[in-house]
Amino acid sequence: MSVTIWFTQVTPEQLATARDDPEWAWEQDWGDDVPDADVDRSWPGLEFLFGRAGVGIDILGAGGEPVDDDGTLFAWEPDEVEHVAKTLRDTTWEQLAAHYDPAELSRREIDPGRHLWAADDLEQLRWGYQALTGFFATVSAARAPALMFFSF
Repeated sequence: MSVTIWFTQVTPEQLATARDDPEWAWEQDWGDDVPDADVDRSWPGLEFLFGRAGVGIDILGAGGEPVDDDGTLFAWEPDEVEHVAKTLRDTTWEQLAAHYDPAELSRREIDPGRHLWAADDLEQLRWGYQALTGFFATVSAARAPALMFFSF
């Protein structure tokens, strides 16, 4: 079983609807014309890099208000989106990659899959970083809110 995270930009009205009826958000087909970021299973490794680099981002704790009892749907206000966008703008991939330690990730049994991390796994983390950076930059520029989905 894998744990994945993805984000989608929403309108203030959609955010309010999701807060009132979280199941509604899960049932939506957000479509390809809405900015989104599917960081899939890269988020635990990214959190490891953020922590090692001293970057103030904790994907599950950096922002977003839980809107359901299960803790699987989070509402992000525009100010929270802007905070993460700015932090990501100020953090280069090279800064994060310098802290990549496959042996430590494996020792800590950090997902995905609790497998033995290898040098080429860094590319999956770069992909997740680029998805997050692009998403938060786009949504921040629109001064829009977002939803974060946490699926396991």
